[in-house]
Amino acid sequence: MTDKPEAVHIIHIAAPAQKVWDALTDSALSPSYFFGNRFEFGEAGGDFRVIQPDGQVNSQGKVLVRDEPRLLRVTWDVVIYSDMRAETPGQVEFRLEDLGGVVRLTVSEFNRPAGAVKYEDSAREGWSLILSGLKSILETGKPMPQVQPKGPEQ
Repeated sequence: MTDKPEAVHIIHIAAPAQKVWDALTDSALSPSYFFGNRFEFGEAGGDFRVIQPDGQVNSQGKVLVRDEPRLLRVTWDVVIYSDMRAETPGQVEFRLEDLGGVVRLTVSEFNRPAGAVKYEDSAREGWSLILSGLKSILETGKPMPQVQPKGPEQ
Protein backbone atom coordinates (compact mmCIF):
# COMPACT_ATOMS: atom_id res chain seq x y z
CA MET A 1 0.00 0.00 0.00
CA THR A 2 1.17 3.47 -0.83
CA ASP A 3 1.15 6.38 1.62
CA LYS A 4 0.17 8.74 -1.19
CA PRO A 5 -3.60 8.93 -1.71
CA GLU A 6 -5.12 8.64 -5.19
CA ALA A 7 -7.84 11.12 -4.26
CA VAL A 8 -8.29 13.74 -1.55
CA HIS A 9 -11.50 15.57 -0.67
CA ILE A 10 -11.43 18.49 1.81
CA ILE A 11 -14.24 20.45 3.39
CA HIS A 12 -14.37 22.95 6.25
CA ILE A 13 -17.26 22.70 8.71
CA ALA A 14 -18.18 25.32 11.32
CA ALA A 15 -18.61 22.89 14.22
CA PRO A 16 -16.56 21.36 17.03
CA ALA A 17 -14.51 18.28 16.10
CA GLN A 18 -16.50 16.01 18.43
CA LYS A 19 -19.78 17.07 16.78
CA VAL A 20 -18.36 16.36 13.30
CA TRP A 21 -17.04 12.99 14.49
CA ASP A 22 -20.38 12.08 16.06
CA ALA A 23 -22.28 12.96 12.88
CA LEU A 24 -19.80 11.10 10.68
CA THR A 25 -20.00 7.91 12.76
CA ASP A 26 -23.72 8.00 13.67
CA SER A 27 -25.36 5.25 11.59
CA ALA A 28 -28.82 6.72 12.30
CA LEU A 29 -27.82 10.15 10.92
CA SER A 30 -25.69 9.08 7.95
CA PRO A 31 -28.65 8.31 5.61
CA SER A 32 -29.61 12.00 5.74
CA TYR A 33 -26.34 13.01 4.07
CA PHE A 34 -25.30 9.78 2.29
CA PHE A 35 -28.05 9.19 -0.31
CA GLY A 36 -30.02 7.05 2.16
CA ASN A 37 -27.02 4.79 2.80
CA ARG A 38 -25.93 3.99 6.34
CA PHE A 39 -22.35 4.03 7.58
CA GLU A 40 -21.53 1.39 10.21
CA PHE A 41 -18.14 1.81 11.88
CA GLY A 42 -17.05 -0.67 14.54
CA GLU A 43 -14.19 -0.20 16.93
CA ALA A 44 -10.58 -0.55 15.72
CA GLY A 45 -10.22 -4.10 14.38
CA GLY A 46 -13.97 -4.38 13.92
CA ASP A 47 -16.16 -4.25 10.84
CA PHE A 48 -17.01 -1.35 8.57
CA ARG A 49 -20.02 -1.42 6.24
CA VAL A 50 -22.11 0.79 4.00
CA ILE A 51 -25.71 -0.43 3.94
CA GLN A 52 -28.04 0.71 1.16
CA PRO A 53 -31.64 1.75 1.91
CA ASP A 54 -32.85 -1.69 0.70
CA GLY A 55 -30.56 -3.40 3.24
CA GLN A 56 -28.00 -4.61 0.68
CA VAL A 57 -24.34 -4.25 1.60
CA ASN A 58 -22.74 -1.71 -0.74
CA SER A 59 -19.22 -1.71 0.72
CA GLN A 60 -17.43 -3.45 3.56
CA GLY A 61 -14.09 -3.65 5.29
CA LYS A 62 -12.30 -3.35 8.59
CA VAL A 63 -11.71 -0.41 10.87
CA LEU A 64 -7.93 0.06 10.91
CA VAL A 65 -7.71 3.17 13.10
CA ARG A 66 -10.36 4.79 15.27
CA ASP A 67 -8.84 7.71 17.16
CA GLU A 68 -11.83 9.79 18.26
CA PRO A 69 -12.32 12.61 17.29
CA ARG A 70 -9.32 12.91 14.98
CA LEU A 71 -8.82 9.95 12.70
CA LEU A 72 -10.84 7.10 11.25
CA ARG A 73 -9.29 4.77 8.66
CA VAL A 74 -10.98 1.76 7.12
CA THR A 75 -10.40 -0.77 4.39
CA TRP A 76 -13.07 -0.17 1.76
CA ASP A 77 -14.19 -2.93 -0.59
CA VAL A 78 -17.07 -1.99 -2.89
CA VAL A 79 -18.97 -5.25 -3.25
CA ILE A 80 -21.94 -4.16 -5.38
CA TYR A 81 -19.85 -3.75 -8.53
CA SER A 82 -18.06 -6.95 -9.50
CA ASP A 83 -15.30 -5.05 -11.32
CA MET A 84 -14.54 -3.11 -8.11
CA ARG A 85 -13.88 -6.17 -5.98
CA ALA A 86 -10.21 -6.56 -5.25
CA GLU A 87 -7.91 -9.03 -3.57
CA THR A 88 -6.62 -6.14 -1.49
CA PRO A 89 -9.34 -3.58 -0.74
CA GLY A 90 -8.62 0.12 -0.89
CA GLN A 91 -8.57 2.31 2.17
CA VAL A 92 -10.40 5.49 3.10
CA GLU A 93 -9.19 7.84 5.79
CA PHE A 94 -11.27 10.52 7.52
CA ARG A 95 -9.00 13.09 9.22
CA LEU A 96 -10.50 15.84 11.38
CA GLU A 97 -8.39 18.87 12.27
CA ASP A 98 -9.71 21.40 14.78
CA LEU A 99 -8.92 24.87 13.51
CA GLY A 100 -10.65 26.70 16.37
CA GLY A 101 -14.40 26.63 15.75
CA VAL A 102 -13.93 25.13 12.30
CA VAL A 103 -12.99 21.57 11.44
CA ARG A 104 -11.07 20.66 8.32
CA LEU A 105 -12.36 17.24 7.28
CA THR A 106 -10.06 15.50 4.83
CA VAL A 107 -11.18 12.27 3.17
CA SER A 108 -8.34 10.44 1.42
CA GLU A 109 -8.60 7.35 -0.76
CA PHE A 110 -5.68 4.91 -0.95
CA ASN A 111 -5.00 1.81 -3.06
CA ARG A 112 -8.03 2.00 -5.27
CA PRO A 113 -8.78 -1.25 -7.14
CA ALA A 114 -7.85 -1.27 -10.84
CA GLY A 115 -11.56 -1.32 -11.77
CA ALA A 116 -12.09 2.01 -10.00
CA VAL A 117 -10.87 4.08 -12.95
CA LYS A 118 -14.26 4.17 -14.64
CA TYR A 119 -15.84 5.26 -11.32
CA GLU A 120 -13.53 8.21 -10.63
CA ASP A 121 -15.89 10.97 -11.80
CA SER A 122 -18.89 9.53 -9.96
CA ALA A 123 -16.78 8.95 -6.81
CA ARG A 124 -15.53 12.55 -6.91
CA GLU A 125 -19.07 13.89 -7.26
CA GLY A 126 -20.37 11.44 -4.65
CA TRP A 127 -17.82 12.47 -2.01
CA SER A 128 -18.50 16.13 -2.76
CA LEU A 129 -22.24 15.61 -2.20
CA ILE A 130 -21.74 13.46 0.92
CA LEU A 131 -19.42 15.98 2.56
CA SER A 132 -21.61 18.93 1.55
CA GLY A 133 -24.61 17.14 3.04
CA LEU A 134 -22.72 16.50 6.28
CA LYS A 135 -21.71 20.18 6.40
CA SER A 136 -25.32 21.31 5.80
CA ILE A 137 -26.69 19.20 8.64
CA LEU A 138 -24.03 20.32 11.08
CA GLU A 139 -24.23 24.01 10.23
CA THR A 140 -27.98 24.41 9.67
CA GLY A 141 -29.54 21.45 11.46
CA LYS A 142 -31.29 20.50 8.21
CA PRO A 143 -30.34 18.05 5.48
CA MET A 144 -29.40 19.35 2.08
CA PRO A 145 -32.06 18.76 -0.60
CA GLN A 146 -31.50 15.31 -2.15
CA VAL A 147 -29.22 15.35 -5.17
CA GLN A 148 -28.58 11.99 -6.80
CA PRO A 149 -25.04 11.63 -8.11
CA LYS A 150 -24.44 10.42 -11.63
CA GLY A 151 -23.51 6.77 -11.80
CA PRO A 152 -20.48 5.50 -13.69
CA GLU A 153 -22.55 4.60 -16.74
CA GLN A 154 -24.05 8.07 -17.16
